[in-house]
Amino acid sequence: MLEILSLVLVIYLAWNIGGNDVANSVGISYGSGALKLRHALLLAAVFEILGVMLLSYRVNETVASGISASGNPFLLLLIPALWLSFVSFKKIPVSATQAVLGAVVGYGLVEHTLNVKAFSLMFLGWLIGPLAAFVWSFSLIRLLSGLRKGFTSVKEWMGNQRYLIIAQIISSALLAFAHGSNNAGLAIGPVYTAENPFVLAALAGFAMALGILTIGSGVVRTVGRGITFLTPLSGFVSQISAASVILFFSVTGIPVSTTHIVVSSIAGVGKGRIKTGTLARIFLYGFLTLPVTAFLTGATLILMRSVFP
Repeated sequence: MLEILSLVLVIYLAWNIGGNDVANSVGISYGSGALKLRHALLLAAVFEILGVMLLSYRVNETVASGISASGNPFLLLLIPALWLSFVSFKKIPVSATQAVLGAVVGYGLVEHTLNVKAFSLMFLGWLIGPLAAFVWSFSLIRLLSGLRKGFTSVKEWMGNQRYLIIAQIISSALLAFAHGSNNAGLAIGPVYTAENPFVLAALAGFAMALGILTIGSGVVRTVGRGITFLTPLSGFVSQISAASVILFFSVTGIPVSTTHIVVSSIAGVGKGRIKTGTLARIFLYGFLTLPVTAFLTGATLILMRSVFP
């Protein structure tokens, strides 16, 4: 019975990750006008599944190793999923990584079984990833803008504006693939087993795709048009910057905050036109995510112990 409940919670958490984190992969393309909303959601769903199925195994193993050995996965899946449902209703993108890590920390501190080494690795990725994405996008947009000034027209610069739009759609697909490869482990990790990882990956992948298609539109609008004005060039640069950073961490097996990486890459191309109110709300909820899920998980575990000693 517990195994069935755990699988249901895996699907619920993966659904929420897809619905909230979909903005990470296609919000930029929607905001710049490269893709209509329904096309953006479909593109994300397809490449999200591919990323989960083909490249998520390293991150799955890392997340699994950071979870307490006694490992009742119920709270580790439920609390992050409920928090993600809440913020998705508010149309605010947050870090699913931080939501799950917070639950792991709260659980591990109460049980005294937290794998400090594995958690430290995840925490390091959480800090370095957004900074790397900001620096990369900030540098790249200025390099490409400088090169463009040497041409007399947009046609000379890249033949036609359509080339940039095509490049941005391709980078959206790459970013969706990168997101699936990294964040699926957040749902799979608490119940991950080496015996049958393919079934878990398939469940998580399709649940994430379903979340994208059913509840993802609100967060996509926030990221795509609520942070800064995006052009095809700035959208392309921010997507390539975010995707390259996320894929690097996926290959090394370190789960990162794809939300903060994408938001930081958008900020890097903003050129002073940042909507600070929206950005402040995103980072406020981002700051609250880890302590809230840690507290709720630890407090619920203590309550359950007192009720069912």
